[in-house]
Amino acid sequence: MEDIIRSLGFLCLGSRFKRIGEQLQADTQRVLDELEVRVQSSQYPLLAALDRL
Repeated sequence: MEDIIRSLGFLCLGSRFKRIGEQLQADTQRVLDELEVRVQSSQYPLLAALDRL
């Protein structure tokens, strides 16, 4: 099946970035779950920033 969003190139760049970001967040959540870290992947950047303060 053809990926229409991808074939449109720069016209849909924002949608492609969103899709990539969602996939990265899902992959990060899988890793956190495997490590039994009880943090949602969406909260991790905030916690990492607070750790540096």
